[in-house]
Amino acid sequence: MMIQPTEREMELRELLDKEKDPEKRKKYDEELTKEVRNNPTWQRLKKIFD
Repeated sequence: MMIQPTEREMELRELLDKEKDPEKRKKYDEELTKEVRNNPTWQRLKKIFD
């Protein structure tokens, strides 16, 4: 099963790919991690497989 990323997740991944500054990359990565954790599909899958 393929989980489709949200629009915000895709945007953050693009920013992360384009950014060279380590501090900004870290910030984008943290935001992306938070987005993924708040994704309802990921939460349901986690409940199933935990």
